Amino acid sequence: MNLRRGAVVLASASLLTLTGAPALAEEPAPTGTVTGLVWFDRDADGAAEPGEPGAADAEVSFFDVLRQRPAGKAVTDRDGRYTSPTLKFGLYKVSHQRAEYAATTSPVRFALVSTDGVRPIDFGIRGGTITGTVWHDADRDGKRDHGEQPLAEVPVTTVKPVTRHAASGKDGRYTLHDLPAGRYQLKASSLATAAQLTLTRPGRDNDFAWGSYTSGELRIRPGRTEGEVDAGYAESRYDGALSISTDRDPQTAEVGQPVKVTVHLTNRGETGQRVAVSLFLPEGVRVSGVAGDWTVVSTGPTVLANSMTAVEPGAKERALTLTVVADQPLTAPLHFRQRPDAGGDRDSGNDDGYLWLGRKP
Repeated sequence: MNLRRGAVVLASASLLTLTGAPALAEEPAPTGTVTGLVWFDRDADGAAEPGEPGAADAEVSFFDVLRQRPAGKAVTDRDGRYTSPTLKFGLYKVSHQRAEYAATTSPVRFALVSTDGVRPIDFGIRGGTITGTVWHDADRDGKRDHGEQPLAEVPVTTVKPVTRHAASGKDGRYTLHDLPAGRYQLKASSLATAAQLTLTRPGRDNDFAWGSYTSGELRIRPGRTEGEVDAGYAESRYDGALSISTDRDPQTAEVGQPVKVTVHLTNRGETGQRVAVSLFLPEGVRVSGVAGDWTVVSTGPTVLANSMTAVEPGAKERALTLTVVADQPLTAPLHFRQRPDAGGDRDSGNDDGYLWLGRKP
């Protein structure tokens, strides 16, 4: 044996003995994500089914059980799906809970992030529901009588605290789904069908008011159903009669002097309506003030004001007061006209009024 070579072999063996075997590279700890769905479980059976939509913008929280610290949050997309932040190996508490919805699955679940992967974790919630019927009130008494037909494709909307839309089906039924708990008010369409039917008399079976087209306040509890909120429609029988009064003799008014003009509206018909009043201003006249329960939409050259509530049938009257000033002698009178917000007016012959300021030319 070559002595030199043997020495090298022994030296190498001694070095291995002193240092030990080469160290193996340490594998990094596994990481992963938790995915899943938050959906509106309308039948409360705990299974996501066709026709049950995902809940958008729902927040899912993650808590690291082993390390005892929060591990982030995720927000669902428009389809109700979420993906957690990247999570280290370990056990996590995954939770989704909102007091305004009822939970149909456990709101707290556990997930083990490991090399085996993670099963999706889904959360079912159930919102409140409002139902009702839309029908043709043929005799305009506000009561749904036998033989009065349902009306299809009539919109009904929640106006607060959130907006949801629905339309009646062929059977007249509508359903507003997935509502968070709260106090609600509904709004029905001002007109129904090609015949332009308007809301019938409120009370009895019709829960929507003339003029505002809104229901009373409804309280929805988590996951509960509120019914029946019904809407009746009838042929418009509105007949608005317009008349005018002033605070002084208008023909003695001089240039620059203000005159208060009050427009009186009386409904001689059988159905109520919110009403618009237009004032067509001749050249040289301006309006310096408007008073009454009205919303002014335009101030010139045509003044347009809408009544905030309905002009109801019978003796009830709605008045609009305008202060007008003539800056020069007039060559035409002031022209007033009223029209209903929806439907028609049975007698157009009493819709207009005219007023001269100063002497006629």
